[in-house]
Amino acid sequence: MSAPAVAPAKRLKLTGVGAPGPVGSLMAGMENDLVDGAALAGILDMVISAFAQALHPVIRRIEALEAAPKGLQYCGVWRDGGDYLRGHVVTKGGAMWCCLADHSRSTPGTDASFQLCVKSGRDGKDGRDLR
Repeated sequence: MSAPAVAPAKRLKLTGVGAPGPVGSLMAGMENDLVDGAALAGILDMVISAFAQALHPVIRRIEALEAAPKGLQYCGVWRDGGDYLRGHVVTKGGAMWCCLADHSRSTPGTDASFQLCVKSGRDGKDGRDLR
């Protein structure tokens, strides 16, 4: 029995490779070149590598944003010695404060760790004069 005949490598004509960006820069000057399968595989490896390098900072930023605390969390009345994180909301003296620091044990209103969200208002009526 004879060995099966091996088909000749197909050659592809590259068109439209002059686009800007990582693909265009890797393949500059190859317009209308004939490329065999092995060369095309090498080109694809370079393109994939370039895209992976370009996307790496974006992926790191997305991971950091997803790991960050989400939204605000009400923690009740502020307690001396309490440990507050970014996004924690407390009340103190009738006002509402939001923690802006990554980590704070300070008193709201004494430094930049907390920002006033809602200022305390005047006392309401005692309820006897409701109309």
